[in-house]
Amino acid sequence: MSSVLGVTVGASAVRLIRPDLFDPEGITKGRLPDFQARVIAVGAERPEDVAAESISAVLVGSAGAGQGYATGVAYRDEAQASVVQAAMARQEIGNYQLVPETLAALTFLDASGILGAHGYRE
Repeated sequence: MSSVLGVTVGASAVRLIRPDLFDPEGITKGRLPDFQARVIAVGAERPEDVAAESISAVLVGSAGAGQGYATGVAYRDEAQASVVQAAMARQEIGNYQLVPETLAALTFLDASGILGAHGYRE
């Protein structure tokens, strides 16, 4: 079974979001899954390190870890993308995709139907 983990890296917190796929048929019928969300305060640590460590912990703690797990990490700008990539390399995490924050938000809004007839198109 595959699963998805979405991550945003802020200055004061890291947010991990994973859809609860209790009803996989619902997605094909246009219903979005419920989401499990966790906010981790950054404190004195670098946000990118907190994000990478958190992703590693989620992947290790997941049933079937490493199998069919898609991880997307939203970033604000190229500077943040670079430091997130370096942190992910330090944690030896390779199966992830960096996604511009605006694209991640628009994609979610479009998939949820919130945008209605004004849906986002690439």
